[in-house]
Amino acid sequence: MIFLIGNKLDLEDKREVSFEEANKFKNDNNIDLYMETSAKTGYNIKEVFVEATKLLYNKYKENKVNNMKRMEKTKKKKRKKAKTTKKSLKKKLKKKKMKQMKKKCAQKKIIKIFRLYLIAKNVRFICVINANLFIQIFSKAIKNM
Repeated sequence: MIFLIGNKLDLEDKREVSFEEANKFKNDNNIDLYMETSAKTGYNIKEVFVEATKLLYNKYKENKVNNMKRMEKTKKKKRKKAKTTKKSLKKKLKKKKMKQMKKKCAQKKIIKIFRLYLIAKNVRFICVINANLFIQIFSKAIKNM
């Protein structure tokens, strides 16, 4: 914020810049406050500080509101992003579960085929220690048949 304060108002006869010129300069250059004072007589001294304080406080409130709005937008974006990441994670988990289920179905089919094979060969008892190893070996055996 910029404040333009003209001093020595008590020396009106030695004035070089008119009030209108200073006010025009203020408007052309986006200056927030223009006031004239006299330190000798004390004219407008207190008012300058009061007006400056009001402007600063209003600017502070305005910035605070804008910051709060910006923060809310950011929070909304983060929530939205979190939702999309949750959705993508759920999709990945579903795909992984589907793969696992397909694998289990394939394993069950292999075991059924093996049981039928055992029945055909009249084998009544078999002990499987490592099921995954068994499935790998048997599936290779089936492919080679």
